[in-house]
Amino acid sequence: MYVAIDDTDSPGGMCTTFLMTEIIGRIGLDLIGLPQLVRLNPNIPYKTRGNAALCARFGRGTGQSRRIGTIEGKAVLAWSDASESGSTEELAGLVSEIVGEMYERHENTNPGIVVSERRFPGWFYQEALKREMRKEEALSIIREIGASFREFGNGRGLIGASAAMSWHPGRRTFELLAYNHYGNTPDNDEKMKIAKWADSVPGTFSSVDSRHNKALIFPSPRTPVYMGIRSTLEESLINIIEPIGAREETACERYMIYETNQATDDHIQADPEILENLMSCSLIAEISSVPEAVQGGHWFCNAIWNGKTIKAAAFEPSGELRESFRNLATGDMVRFFGSYNSAVLNIEKMEIITLSKEFIRSGGRCRICGGSIESAGKSGVRCRSCGEVREYYSYSERKRNLLPGWYEVPASSRRHLAMPVDLMGIMEQ
Repeated sequence: MYVAIDDTDSPGGMCTTFLMTEIIGRIGLDLIGLPQLVRLNPNIPYKTRGNAALCARFGRGTGQSRRIGTIEGKAVLAWSDASESGSTEELAGLVSEIVGEMYERHENTNPGIVVSERRFPGWFYQEALKREMRKEEALSIIREIGASFREFGNGRGLIGASAAMSWHPGRRTFELLAYNHYGNTPDNDEKMKIAKWADSVPGTFSSVDSRHNKALIFPSPRTPVYMGIRSTLEESLINIIEPIGAREETACERYMIYETNQATDDHIQADPEILENLMSCSLIAEISSVPEAVQGGHWFCNAIWNGKTIKAAAFEPSGELRESFRNLATGDMVRFFGSYNSAVLNIEKMEIITLSKEFIRSGGRCRICGGSIESAGKSGVRCRSCGEVREYYSYSERKRNLLPGWYEVPASSRRHLAMPVDLMGIMEQ
């Protein structure tokens, strides 16, 4: 049976992934395969702090097993197959007791729980990444499948839980999360040392933002998550569970590896026919106005896409991307990746396909004596030294402070779902 939960945290605390570890440790069933951490539409205004829902399969484990975590000293195994047992209603009731005991009470926290004998169809996940879904749509598919559900508050978490239940991994990555409730936080030097060690493990990504001296594996101390190490390789994370545990034994009480949709660009719709509010997309456009700055360090320009003028923006947190964006010029052909909100495309990364050529008019030097050139009105140009007259100015191509290729925001500003440029070849294989 599959269990999916969402919306259990608040801006002040808790983490839905931690709550899933409680479910794994307390319901008395085996974990079948990896638990899944599913990031949702990054543009939804009421998204949770981490914007993630969780889904896991449970049963009586059969076949092969592998260690994927530790909960308070006890190894957590993931089994390759299961003999199912129990009913969805009984399991929903048990999960509801755990969630009800532990979720963060807040006016905007509205947990949802879905328990089903089978996965939901993939279209619901795809729609949940494109637009703002209604709770009624989630309830419709829950009832169609015959799943059980529980809700707290207004039950908005049923949307995310249903989206996680309908994720059928294509592109995927993995994350090892370590948890503590002890409040132990290393200083920045120690964080960087640990993050650089994690960055050296094959397959890991987004562990360090060296340019800004940030250790990205350490999240906000408001949550029970101590660190998170991301990788394209599950086996790399399995192999570092014990080394991490030995290194951080005074800080962490549990570890878990999740299968995730992070860094997959699943939220990106390639070449949409129309732009809709809250969607994320990629599109090819021609720059039609020189980028201009506004107060706050944000840059905007106009571009022609699909015969229409759209506004694109590189906001202040986009760092190095903003510096490249500001050097765009009219006529440049660019593929933008970003989120469309309030009639502005907020750029996450971009590929400069071709650069337009810009020419600077200059008089040049006299071809006879080498003297300087000045305007001669309608006659053309004249040498100031010898008086030689010719009919035209010289033009030289201005060197652009930009090259064709890929540009992206700093790792510390990157959204969970956005695929880093250096993973694009790997993830597309």
